[in-house]
Amino acid sequence: MKTLTRLLNQYDRASKGLGFKIDDNVESGGIARLTKIATVDQLTKLSSEDTDAVIIDSLDDIKIDDLGNSSVLIGYDCRENASLPAFAEETPISFAVINLATEVASLQFHEDFSIVLEIEQSHLLEDLENVFSLLRGRQVLPLAGVLLSNTMTNELRNAKALFAIRCLTDITSLPLIMPSEGTAPSAEEITDLKTLGVRALLV
Repeated sequence: MKTLTRLLNQYDRASKGLGFKIDDNVESGGIARLTKIATVDQLTKLSSEDTDAVIIDSLDDIKIDDLGNSSVLIGYDCRENASLPAFAEETPISFAVINLATEVASLQFHEDFSIVLEIEQSHLLEDLENVFSLLRGRQVLPLAGVLLSNTMTNELRNAKALFAIRCLTDITSLPLIMPSEGTAPSAEEITDLKTLGVRALLV
């Protein structure tokens, strides 16, 4: 069964340092694309050629058949919705996006179900030790990745931020997902993102 963890692991090779040429025996590869959608219409129009996975805002107007016919991985955004709706257990949803305030009791439906945890930029830059302390308990949830709350803004390009992002990757051993800046990254930018541990962009 295709899972988010397997998808992100496909993009697990990266260069050794920011801005430097990658070793010949290291695959630069690409970067996964996760697409956030709000309507059923958008879901039915997307294929695996357009995106690797989708994240749905609401299940209110979505029928189970629409989800079952999708050719891409499907996730559900629980950051504002607080928890999955009751009927979600009957759908092919394979992962959920949560934050530290999300109720997680209803999230584990099947063996391959996984979770993406959002970390706020302010927590990462201003409360790093506390973030690392919390993530030492990550084994209690089937985490597939960590979502950074912001794009690669100037605030995230200074040395402190780069060290923090890379430390987050090393301590958790989890792939990072970062919101896209809106334009497709260049090959050099993808290499730099992958060096930090970023394996997917959220668009």
